[in-house]
Amino acid sequence: MFTKRVVQGVFISLLIGGCSVKELPKESSEDKPVVLFILDSSESMKTLEDGKSKMYNAKKSVFETVKKMDKEKFNTALITYDNVRRCRAKAEVELGNPTNILNRIEDIEAWGVSPLADAIRLSNEMLSRSEKKMVILLSDGKDNCGGNPVEEAKKLYKKYGVKVNLQVIGYAVEEKKKEELRKIATISKDWMYHDTINIGSVEKVVEKIIQNIQPEQQMVNTNRVEDRPSFIKTDGITEYVDIEVSNFIFQFDTASNNLNITYLNKIEELNNYLKNNNKRILLIGHADSRGTESFNQKLSVSRAKAIKSKLIELGIESNKIEIKGDGEMNPIAPNDTNEGQRENRRVEIQILD
Repeated sequence: MFTKRVVQGVFISLLIGGCSVKELPKESSEDKPVVLFILDSSESMKTLEDGKSKMYNAKKSVFETVKKMDKEKFNTALITYDNVRRCRAKAEVELGNPTNILNRIEDIEAWGVSPLADAIRLSNEMLSRSEKKMVILLSDGKDNCGGNPVEEAKKLYKKYGVKVNLQVIGYAVEEKKKEELRKIATISKDWMYHDTINIGSVEKVVEKIIQNIQPEQQMVNTNRVEDRPSFIKTDGITEYVDIEVSNFIFQFDTASNNLNITYLNKIEELNNYLKNNNKRILLIGHADSRGTESFNQKLSVSRAKAIKSKLIELGIESNKIEIKGDGEMNPIAPNDTNEGQRENRRVEIQILD
């Protein structure tokens, strides 16, 4: 079991699948443990598991993990694979407040090769900024860029010794690809390899590790005023006020009706609002202009249905939610640019009564 030296720090390296290192951000403090995620964003992460891609599941796992961490107690960073510079890793999010990862992770997509060795090399550089670190490496495969992840991990241990603890999590890894990950975990007696078969078992392992590195007194207290939904007053009377509908626009990936994980907080806010107000809402789905008009019409409806289904899961009565699809007919931005198309792939809400 992982119990030793956890107070040394945190480095979570999720490798499911370099750039130059900038100066330490002012918001980052060297006396905090570092939680460094390395998220494998290679092509293999597009593989589906129960209708969702490994990439989606992995991002959701990271998102939920970071959301639970005490943002005053840790520094976090995120390393992914560079889709522009072949066989290189990059610092997707520099060391700093965990909220930075929550704001960025939605945009990461699975593509390209697996520069696992370069990701470990880059983590070595980034970890030099803190005295406290741990490594949790989560991967669905091996390096296919000609690098040597085991040697890079040895360099990591040689540089930091027992100050760095590396936990390797294999995410549904083919048997023939496990050897490299297992070898990494044998470099130190405190390092471990965790073999998982699906995202459910991955989440349990990550949760266990987080529990070990984050004592109970450091868990986020959702009773604090600053952690409560913005529409709840705290003067002794719980009162829900009207919400600003412009803050509840849910965007989607191309040709997809999967709800991005970064919108879960907004879903929870909308859920709380509906539970505490005698209101009904209309969900209006939209699409960009790629694809046929018929396809985009159906897609826009399915996007609205996705939001409705999530709210029903949370206990909202179906008759409080109406849906419609506008297809590609009501864009809010030009469809001749990627950014414009991204803005048009959305679901908006209207308060009915």
